[in-house]
Amino acid sequence: MLSKLFSEIFIRRKRDTRHVEAEAFYQGAQGVEIKPGLEELQARFDKQGAQLNQRSIGRQKKFETVLDHVKELWTPVEKLCLAVRERIGDRIPPFLLPLIVALGAVFIGIAEVILLAPALDVLNVTEYRLQVFSAIGIVLIGGLSYHFAWESLSSEKFTSLWRWIIRVVALLVTVALACWGILRGMQVAFAAKVMQNPLGDFLSEHPVVSAAFYIFITLAAPVMIAAATHYSFHHLRDWWEWKTANSEMNRLIRLRVSAQKGLESEKERLIHGLKEIAHECAEWKATYRLNHERGGKHGAIQEPYWMVTVKATLAMLVVLAFSWWLPLPLLGIIDWAVWIAAFLYFRRQWHSPSPEEFFELEHVSFAVPAKSQVDPLLAPFRNPKELSR
Repeated sequence: MLSKLFSEIFIRRKRDTRHVEAEAFYQGAQGVEIKPGLEELQARFDKQGAQLNQRSIGRQKKFETVLDHVKELWTPVEKLCLAVRERIGDRIPPFLLPLIVALGAVFIGIAEVILLAPALDVLNVTEYRLQVFSAIGIVLIGGLSYHFAWESLSSEKFTSLWRWIIRVVALLVTVALACWGILRGMQVAFAAKVMQNPLGDFLSEHPVVSAAFYIFITLAAPVMIAAATHYSFHHLRDWWEWKTANSEMNRLIRLRVSAQKGLESEKERLIHGLKEIAHECAEWKATYRLNHERGGKHGAIQEPYWMVTVKATLAMLVVLAFSWWLPLPLLGIIDWAVWIAAFLYFRRQWHSPSPEEFFELEHVSFAVPAKSQVDPLLAPFRNPKELSR
């Protein structure tokens, strides 16, 4: 009882958290018509339904935006997939073999640079670092010339004039590399003679074989680099376009399926939420009608006025129990201040109780009032002294 009394003094009741039972009972006891209360409940749940609908529409708009985005991108991605399929067919383009061929072209170029760099002494390039850079340039010139020449034979990207220019340049590069191979052979033969190496005698006795050999190793590397680059470039390009197109298509499919499921789920959630609000509204209305009728029939009985003084005194005693250690004058001031505040609070509560407080004062009328006579069925349980009378 003391805890309840303490909470009633220090806990402030909020008017915006009214209980529908207490409000209905209060309105019924005061003779207020039931229609305004039911309309208020209906308006409250209509507001909840409108808020739920607004939130759901906001979430649905997000899914619809995703679907519109997918619809906008679907046509170009579909065209890209069809174009890739028309060019390469239904098969999956190879990736591993073209990659190995491309790496092979790199190693061929490195080997050709290592073999070609020392021969640049003929051109008065003596520093090894400069020889390496010069050899890289020569290898790139040969490889790119043959690559573009191959493209001019298998592709229609170039005009007729450019095709002839590329082919002429490739022919000139071939002649230059062949001459360079002969010079390399002569250089090796001369160096071998100076060093008195048997290789020099062999190369001098077989100039045609040595020339053919050095022409071959000089021309073979650029030709193989161009062939490997041409093969790997086209296959890797087809694989990349196939992968990009399929990845984009799969991404759009996942987005569309996810957005459609999310939109359907949100619509079902809205329907179930509105049904739940409608059922809750019906439950509250039924509770309101029942308690409104109870309030009209039973009413409430007001506590006696002397209970206000008792409650205020109990509140003062509770404060005194926790603050007895204070000095006497201060303790007296605090106790009397608490008593006056509690008296005013409970007097207001006694005079004009809130609907919740009024609901607790319900006056129940029994259909069959209690009688002073004892029921015959309970006679065996009566006091023996009463039975002897």
